Amino acid sequence: MTYDTVTQAVKSDVLIISLGERMFLKNGEVRRHQADIRNKMRELARLVLVARKMDNDIVFLKDLITPGKFNTVLEAVKQMTGFNTLTNRFSIPSTALKLRHSLVKVSYILQGDAIRQEDDALKRRVEQFIKLIELEWTTHVSTNALKTLCQKKWNSPTVLPLTEDIRKLQDHLKCLEVANKKALIDKPSKKSWSELSQVTLTQLILFNRRREGEVSRMEVKTYLERNKHSMQDEILESLSPFEKKLCENLIRVEVRGKRGRKVPVLFPTNVRQSVELLIKTREDVEISPSNPYIFARLYYGSQENIRRCDSLKRYADCCGAEHPENITSTKLRKHVATVSQLLNLQTHELDQLATFMGHDIQVHRDFYRLPEETLQMAKISRLLFALQGGISKFKGKSLEDITPNINSEEDCSDSDPEDIQSERTTSTSQKGHSEDEHS
Repeated sequence: MTYDTVTQAVKSDVLIISLGERMFLKNGEVRRHQADIRNKMRELARLVLVARKMDNDIVFLKDLITPGKFNTVLEAVKQMTGFNTLTNRFSIPSTALKLRHSLVKVSYILQGDAIRQEDDALKRRVEQFIKLIELEWTTHVSTNALKTLCQKKWNSPTVLPLTEDIRKLQDHLKCLEVANKKALIDKPSKKSWSELSQVTLTQLILFNRRREGEVSRMEVKTYLERNKHSMQDEILESLSPFEKKLCENLIRVEVRGKRGRKVPVLFPTNVRQSVELLIKTREDVEISPSNPYIFARLYYGSQENIRRCDSLKRYADCCGAEHPENITSTKLRKHVATVSQLLNLQTHELDQLATFMGHDIQVHRDFYRLPEETLQMAKISRLLFALQGGISKFKGKSLEDITPNINSEEDCSDSDPEDIQSERTTSTSQKGHSEDEHS
């Protein structure tokens, strides 16, 4: 950590250090999680520093985990996250939401210590503090924090990468791949190895629409020990000739995804050749033997992988794309999941796509979809215009089959007199029926 007053508070607080130790035991072997652990510890330390200014009895985080100090905790959280009492909105709503989880975690740690020490008074205080969080945190913090987050997303455009920009990036990467492969085969050098490594990584992200970290942290051992067994004959016979050709030209490697999910990465023939060339020439360019990653950092002794976002951004800027800022791994994933709706996929096909993307099918339906403005302006408006011009002529049709006339004057002139008379007759009949029931 950067050494400051927050770091001093972390190092002097046993309960905050205990939280860091437990988080490190759970995910500390993954280097990218170490930043998350550090941030959680610093958030709690900042909370303690703010609470000290409000109450002189507060020295450590343990002093806050008691029912009598719950109001102090609420006020400290609001002050720390910039709560505006006039608008009931937070300047930093995400921190306000995350602090609840951190406080519950340290409460459980303190509760475990009380059980070990057979301290019933401490155990009871902690249980009452947790109960107060369950009862009142939503009212005082979570509701307004979530409102703030939601309102920030209103009227924000959902921008997806252009298909033409993606094609330009693919062509640019293909040219770089051919040039650097030839250079690395003729005379291995650090420059050509590094360039081919970044090009190959970008091609994998682009082809699979994978999260950047999932591909960049792929290990040599994982690639070499992939499942190489051929497909069973009876399964192979059920495939079409085109599907058989795809199975012959692609290889599949399973890697660790988000939340420990197993996610596949598909390698086209040219990318597979590039990866095998990178592995073969590692020693020639002095990659550290102990570095486990395929896309390793180049300087000797490094145990890290290359920064994947830098590569994608650099090549997107250089390929001549009209909007290179939209070519990111997140937007590429949203692009394939959103555009797939235009194909009218069946339920089981959507399940397969969601599994490949590495997320739950409900997440796919809730977040990876056509933008709401598109749905409402291009789809739902069909029904609204049809209601204005008379809906009877569209009876039995689906939403896609409804093509109303959007000019209200033409709707009146173009309407079929028989349809108008039919609607009037139906309306009169319903009105009379309603009056009979009322009588």
